[in-house]
Parts: sequence; structure tokens; C-alpha cells
Amino acid sequence: MTDELNFIDSFHFENQPESTVIEIGGISIKINTTKKSISDFTKTRYNQFLSVSDKIDYEIDIFLSPGLIFHSPNPDEDFFNRQNFDEKINFIYSNGYSGYLSKKTKKSKVIVSDYITTTWVEHFLRFAFSWMALEANCLFFHGAGIIRENTGYVFFGPSNVGKTTITEFSTNYSILGDDMIMLKKNNGNVDVYATPFNINMGDLKLTNDKEQIKGFYRLRQDKTNYINKMNRTKAIAELMSSVPLSKNNSMGNIIAFSLCSEIAENVPCYDLHFTRDDSFWRLINGTT
Repeated sequence: MTDELNFIDSFHFENQPESTVIEIGGISIKINTTKKSISDFTKTRYNQFLSVSDKIDYEIDIFLSPGLIFHSPNPDEDFFNRQNFDEKINFIYSNGYSGYLSKKTKKSKVIVSDYITTTWVEHFLRFAFSWMALEANCLFFHGAGIIRENTGYVFFGPSNVGKTTITEFSTNYSILGDDMIMLKKNNGNVDVYATPFNINMGDLKLTNDKEQIKGFYRLRQDKTNYINKMNRTKAIAELMSSVPLSKNNSMGNIIAFSLCSEIAENVPCYDLHFTRDDSFWRLINGTT
């Protein structure tokens, strides 16, 4: 990892960078770059999360390196990412970028390729924010968040289980995301926050908001609608399966397990079997 870090640290801004500040779940991040295309992308892509706050929790410097490409050690693997963690730094590299986040200085640097640049920028930021959330005792969570009558509901499960379908049948309510949301403890309760890392940023009207969670619903597409409350052990396992983690990040995994245990203790979790219509809301109304 030393060679990769020396490579990243060899990059410095020759001119004054342009900065964009975004805020997710109360975490403020200042993104610096001298490349207008990257600056324009961050301002457009994350426009709902732009902030003018003077409080900066983390700072990310983004550099562009023409022709940059990393090859997987496995010749049969087209797309990959490698992550390493220790007490001071989180490091990641993939096909078109290499970057790190210093836990001590709260600074981050990433070098991205000039090929599909914005894809690599988003990919790195998604990982970086998940690390920042854990450092702040919060969780990035693979799920859909919906606010209905000032109450938060979280629907989760593996890819293609129906999270986006749920949001499409809930367009009369406030949608926080259909793929990635943030969970944060709040005086014994758990709040759900929007994040910009979602599939339907352009199709659904997502809101940058938060609300206290009344229930977690593990989705299971079925021919009939019914619901079962999970016991605490199953709830922890199901919640953990929707937290984006790395097997190499032992400390982060411990934090995530502790948070999921607290969530399962304080917020009811259900198995929700549902059909492809909005009748699941009537079912939920009868159980909450």
C-alpha cells in the first residue's frame, strides 16, 4: 500500500482549486478540484445536498490523471476494487481511480482516470461517505427510505427485491432514496436520512430530509401480502446484510454490528411479503 499512497501524495494543485461543500446526514464534506468537468458534475449531481455551512468535517481533493488505469491481479476480473484499512487510513483503488481517507487529518485524496471520470468520482465518493458515516457512528444502508405522515419507513433487501418498485408506488410521499440511505441514532430512536447515491436521482423526486423510523421492512416479492415481525437475532442479521462493508475493515464491521444491534432492540423489523401494487401500505397501517 505504501507505493500507492506515495503515488497519490505526489499530486498537488498547481492552481487554486474550486470547492463544493455537500452535506449528508449532518456530515459536511468539502470537495476540491481544479478540473471544471468534475466541479460541474459534483454541483449538478449533488445539487440537493449543497451546503454553505462553515463546519467542514472532511475534505476531499480530486485530481485527474490522463490515461490512468489499474489492472486486476485476476485476469478474469474486469471490474474490481481493493480496500485496505488500518487505525490511521482507509485506502481503495479500482480500475480507474486510487484514493484514501485519513482518519487523523480528516483529509482525503483521489486520483481518477480521464475515462468515464464521473463514474469513478461517484464510485469513490460512495465508499468515502460510507467510511465517514461509520466514523460518525452512522450507517450507510442499502435500502429505500420513505417519509409518510411525518414518519420514516425503511424497505430493504438485496438487489432486485423491489426497493425501487416500492418507491414507484409511493410517489405521493417524500422519498429519501431507493438504493442508499443513512441511518443515525437520535436519543434512543433512529433517524433515516437521504443520500445522493441512488438509482433514480433523475426520475423520482427525492427529498433531502430526515425523519424518525417507525419500522424496517425486509422485502419479499410474493403472490399475496402478509407481514411477520422478526425476532432480534434475525433482525440483526438482516440489517447487517444491507450495510455496505468490507471484510478488511474489522473496526468498521464492529461499529456496524453494534449499531444494527441497537436498531433491532429499539425499532421493530418485519418480513414484508408484497405484491406489485400499493396495497402493502394498508398492510403496514394495520401493524404500526
